[in-house]
Amino acid sequence: FDPFRTQLACHLLRDFLGQVVDDVVILHLDAVALHQFARLGVGTHVEAEIQVRGPNLMRGYLKNPEATAAAFTTDGWYRTGDLGCMDDEGFIFVTGRIKELIIKGGENISPREIDDVIYQFPGVLEAAVVGIPDTRYGEEVAACVVPSPGASIVPEALRRHCEEKLGVFKTPKVFHVMNTLPKGPSGKIQRLKLVDAIGEPDTSAV
Repeated sequence: FDPFRTQLACHLLRDFLGQVVDDVVILHLDAVALHQFARLGVGTHVEAEIQVRGPNLMRGYLKNPEATAAAFTTDGWYRTGDLGCMDDEGFIFVTGRIKELIIKGGENISPREIDDVIYQFPGVLEAAVVGIPDTRYGEEVAACVVPSPGASIVPEALRRHCEEKLGVFKTPKVFHVMNTLPKGPSGKIQRLKLVDAIGEPDTSAV
């Protein structure tokens, strides 16, 4: 039994959705609706918004046409706001949220991609990255990390690990070692609250 590998496997598998069934799930690439995505095998391994449509989905918001128009495409696909990609076997994986994307120097950076690399570093129990204001790039990458019980994380060693896996541009500018990360009722890490949390006195940053 390897607790580190178990922790990493749980982190990677939690975002697994399954396969497309009769056009109920689809990846919407940019503004082009590829409704036969799974059947045609087009755009596998391409990150895009996950959109859904089917008899099990609502038709809209009650007496709120503005919200309905914002949530649905003109041809009836519900915009989940989740980013995902499809592998060669047709399985879909969630890779993040559109509103959580970090835009650094005009380039979109997926927080989940950096999370996955940080989780590979020994001694990391939890991790999440967020965008922080930056005068040069508009946004920079900040990493929030919780050590496993009894473990000690050296931020500079973690930085080198990220640079080897991601390159300098995507490597977090600052690392915050924290006691805990803010979570919702379901236990999911709430990234949008981390920007405020990293300013609290129980965190250390390097």
